[in-house]
Amino acid sequence: MNNGVISVIIPVYNAEQYLRETLDSVIGQSYKATEIILVNDGSKDGSSAICHEYAEKYENVRVFDRENHGVSATRNYGIEQASGEFVWFCDSDDIIPEKAFERAISEQQKHNADVVIGGMEFCFLNENRQVTRAIEEDFVFENEDFHKHYRDLFLNNYLSSLWNKLIRRELIVENNVKLVEKLCMYEDYVFVMDIMTYAKKVACVKESFYNYMFRDSGSLTQRYRENAVYMFCVLGILSVGGVYVPLDDKLPDERVKFMLEDTDSPVVIVSDETYNRADEISDCVLLNISNIINENIGSLEYLPVVYGDLACILYTSGTTGVPKGVKNTRKSLINVSENYIEMHSLDENDVYGLYSAIGFDMSTFVIDVVITAGACLAVIPDEIKLDMLKLNDYFIDHNV
Repeated sequence: MNNGVISVIIPVYNAEQYLRETLDSVIGQSYKATEIILVNDGSKDGSSAICHEYAEKYENVRVFDRENHGVSATRNYGIEQASGEFVWFCDSDDIIPEKAFERAISEQQKHNADVVIGGMEFCFLNENRQVTRAIEEDFVFENEDFHKHYRDLFLNNYLSSLWNKLIRRELIVENNVKLVEKLCMYEDYVFVMDIMTYAKKVACVKESFYNYMFRDSGSLTQRYRENAVYMFCVLGILSVGGVYVPLDDKLPDERVKFMLEDTDSPVVIVSDETYNRADEISDCVLLNISNIINENIGSLEYLPVVYGDLACILYTSGTTGVPKGVKNTRKSLINVSENYIEMHSLDENDVYGLYSAIGFDMSTFVIDVVITAGACLAVIPDEIKLDMLKLNDYFIDHNV
């Protein structure tokens, strides 16, 4: 083990457009005791060449070329190759602030912490704005007090992501903590919660450790936009026993084609804005939501739906290989929902806010909870999501 060294694990897949920017931010850290592990997960563009270019230029950069295995398997492989005292995860299209490592190491040494967690900056490049998610004040806690801070940490994104953390590698290796490779959702959260189970002391700071970049399609995570019209479609399909597949209109044509072909979808519900594009890339029957809204809900009855236990199919981003569809049955969704409803005593008098995007896996959970509980769903408008004052007013006005 290299004492004081941070092993920075970066999974790489078709990231040539932004990879140099990411690597420069890691190499340019004020804290220099790092090893940078680049795991090329079967990239088909120039990513591998860029990785080797940096490995030839910098002694602390190591490159591993592999066939495509997916992002979780790639990160696990990176952990196996790491030799530093600490581990830090980074995606191949994001940025790490210049003094993040220095600040994290300083906190670790001050408190002898197993984990150090910082805030995050969400950078919306097309809109030229940033949103900070961070706790109000620094604090340190020991394992038995984790439950006291869980809510604050969860709401400020200190638990749901891998990237804003310095983790003692020994904690991962000795307890055999790995990312669950079969999961296509919540795998970051599951990994972090496993880590928190074994961490004796955790230091949390309000300073940002990571800049999460919202870019155009092709980046590691796509933004989805939800609206009440789309929600109407989802509820309608489920009510007649159909199966739905969330599609994001920002996805590349080939990704949408693959998802439609993979699911053998007979019908695509579109808007006025997406009709022409869908008509060009799909042979499916197209239903314009504008027409559906103007007709009776009974018009959905003629859809060639498939009746059965299946409720929806959610796809991974496909940024580290072929997108993988995960089938979600009505039975499993109802079981999870009923447990959640019982735990939080939800009923038809409650209003549940939908904050996550409609194509995001969490939205499927929210929708099903509301349906099962008979509660009211408030679809939070995009324009107020990042304005905490307006969001608070919205919650009060709608009794969310």
